[in-house]
Amino acid sequence: MLFHKLGRLAAYERQHMRFIQTSEDRNILIAIGRANETEKPIGLKQLMLASGVATSTLIRRVKRLVSTGAITWERQDSDGRMVSYRLTASTWRSFERYLKLSQTLH
Repeated sequence: MLFHKLGRLAAYERQHMRFIQTSEDRNILIAIGRANETEKPIGLKQLMLASGVATSTLIRRVKRLVSTGAITWERQDSDGRMVSYRLTASTWRSFERYLKLSQTLH
């Protein structure tokens, strides 16, 4: 039963969360989501520390996630050189549905 349940989660992810291609993507999105929940901005440095993804990989993955519409970025008011990242509303909803599905599989 364990792997049947994991298979259902993986199928959901393949169908509804196509923006996740790697474990790095998942870690980046989770780090951004956690920052969004606390309404704290998260820039590249904080994202690198929170996600455990190497800088060059992080930059490449973040650019791809922006291009897919999974995340957005905005300049921080306090320092126009800094940017912070947010999950888009559709990405947020995808994670909410994923969590609900995982809870129903217990």
